Amino acid sequence: MMLCPTCGNETEAGKFCTSCGAQLTEEPAATSDPTITPAAPTEQKTQEQTNLPPNESVEKIKKAGANFGTFFLTLLKQPSKAKDMNAKEIVSGIISIVLFSLIISLSSYIMLSAAFSGLFSSPSFVDSFLLPFIQFLILFAIVGFVTFGGIKLAAGDTSIAGVFAKYGAYLTPFLILFVLGAILGLIQLPWIPVLMMMVSIIGPLLAIPTFIVLEHKENGFDQIFVLIGIYIINLLAFGLLMQSFMNMLMGSLFDGIMGGFGF
Repeated sequence: MMLCPTCGNETEAGKFCTSCGAQLTEEPAATSDPTITPAAPTEQKTQEQTNLPPNESVEKIKKAGANFGTFFLTLLKQPSKAKDMNAKEIVSGIISIVLFSLIISLSSYIMLSAAFSGLFSSPSFVDSFLLPFIQFLILFAIVGFVTFGGIKLAAGDTSIAGVFAKYGAYLTPFLILFVLGAILGLIQLPWIPVLMMMVSIIGPLLAIPTFIVLEHKENGFDQIFVLIGIYIINLLAFGLLMQSFMNMLMGSLFDGIMGGFGF
């Protein structure tokens, strides 16, 4: 049924109105109840958004964070579990190395700012935090590569990813020791904090390479000679880092003092 546009009465669909005989204009038949409105575009858009796949990068970051949490808690309870880590834990190992470098640099920035607060100028953020952070990252990278080279000479069966995963795992107790030393340093204990922080820095240079090298069965150069070589290279790298840091720090303070006198 349809409405006649001339008389307004209902009429059968066709060419002429059955009431007044007027010619009808053909209109498409209604296919649905006019009271039902289609879904709003915003609702369709919302439904499409909920069906979108999750962001791959975000999911990878979440997974890496969850893996590192398990990695860290396991080693916090049992540091000896570090020997069981392999190349699959390379991301967690690298996160541990970056975190340790970050904590060392942040601690040095806080302590130096407090120590030189009464002078004309305190060390800048770049000199006392950013550059040490980069330098310690480079130092730990050097130690990792040197340890890898030593294992290749003494045993031969290793991978660079496996070495860095183990290195980051063995860093956990030294990281905790450094944090405890820094906290004790804030309450101004005489010498214990300095000793704890020195052990936590020297340990990754000497102790961790020893642990990793001795885990492998000797199949080449004698492990003792290899370890001596690793110690020499790592200590030289650490000495160069400390010399560069001290020169940079003293230069920054000297410039600040001269600036305070108007030079």
